[in-house]
Amino acid sequence: MAAAAEKSNRPLWLATLMLLAIFAFSSSQKPPPAAILPLWHYDKIGHFGVFGLLATAWIRAGLRTPFAVLLVIAYSYLDETMQGLNPYRVFDLTDLLANSCGAIVAALAWQYWAHYRRILETRVRIPRR
Repeated sequence: MAAAAEKSNRPLWLATLMLLAIFAFSSSQKPPPAAILPLWHYDKIGHFGVFGLLATAWIRAGLRTPFAVLLVIAYSYLDETMQGLNPYRVFDLTDLLANSCGAIVAALAWQYWAHYRRILETRVRIPRR
């Protein structure tokens, strides 16, 4: 039975790893012009949401909640450190804080708010032509 559950989580693991690869690639690129994101809070809201969804993806893929949150926070720290080494980017402590808060809030929502789980577990049917 454990092998069947592990096999059914394989697509979720692959999707989550693809998210990490996309994050790593985007972090290594030159940032967009400041005119695109003129307000500070839009950036932080994005960090909060994206890293919250990343934590949720790890939990959904089968990791225990505390481990998933710690993994996302560690990845966030690594990501910010790598950005600090990039001549076009900087290590931003407020990004790290937004990422960590997003992971924690999403994990708590997953654990204690059934509506959040229902929304994310809703199957979307794509009509075939």
